[in-house]
Amino acid sequence: MNAFPPGLQAEGILSELGDFSREENRFKRLARQGQPLSTSKFICHIAPDNIKVIPDIERNGYNFSDGCGNMSKELALVIAKKFKMSCTSAVQIRMGGVKGVLAVKPSLQGLSVELRPSMIKFDASGDTALNVIRNATYSQANLNRQYIVLLSALGAPKKYFFDKVKNFTASLDVANVLSQFSYSQIEQKVKVEIENVKA
Repeated sequence: MNAFPPGLQAEGILSELGDFSREENRFKRLARQGQPLSTSKFICHIAPDNIKVIPDIERNGYNFSDGCGNMSKELALVIAKKFKMSCTSAVQIRMGGVKGVLAVKPSLQGLSVELRPSMIKFDASGDTALNVIRNATYSQANLNRQYIVLLSALGAPKKYFFDKVKNFTASLDVANVLSQFSYSQIEQKVKVEIENVKA
């Protein structure tokens, strides 16, 4: 993004960021205008020839690729180095008027990306600076009430959830017994050591 010349007014700044005219809803337009101001890390400029727009995957009125594009392994390695990581498989990005997630597609070559129409929020075609907001990282999965309700509605048997709870509580009981046993073993060893010191 270019530095703005002194004396430039708000309208001029907005026109430098991109064309927001296609967004009719004023609240969405404000959100789009704030998009280039997201806190992110600049990675590199992508050559226009290495930016390809591919169709979204849509079936029966659902968009299964909403906001999800692809990147090459080479680009993933460049991003990983910028974040002092050995590798990355997916990243949340901003690139001009593009917003979404890029996942590694092994067949892509060079520093290239494949974007989908659902990722393009406004026209800023001149801005090819790839900025990463965050990398995919390991996170603990939780089976919470919302997932249980959803899976039950999709036909998952209730017995499965009851068995999960039963196994989890049993493992807590075992951990409790083991920790009490460990505590008593340590306590006995400490008493023996104290007696040895006294003697």
